[in-house]
Amino acid sequence: MTKDPCKRGARVKLCDFGVSHQPEQYTWENIFGTENYIAPEIYRSRLYSKKADVWSLGVILIWLITRTVSSDLQAFSFSKNLNRLLKKMLSKKPSKRPSINKILQCTWLRLNLK
Repeated sequence: MTKDPCKRGARVKLCDFGVSHQPEQYTWENIFGTENYIAPEIYRSRLYSKKADVWSLGVILIWLITRTVSSDLQAFSFSKNLNRLLKKMLSKKPSKRPSINKILQCTWLRLNLK
């Protein structure tokens, strides 16, 4: 990542260190990951899917904008389009979270990331 991740044209690289899986749904007997980024269903030891990654991506997006790790949208004042996107990404119900393809089509991303 460049020195200032908020600077236009900055490159951000996300990576996984060996805890990703391919099945459509899975569970863990042990929880792996960074606490503040883990989706609620993982903490509850429930089946989870790629939608758990959408939750984590929402937390990462908040961090990239505010430099604060949080899933609490009440703590910030975002634009209407960004707030709508984050609210969907951070839904407590995984079925309500958008797919990555839907996220990429979102108005805020189209207007702000080029």
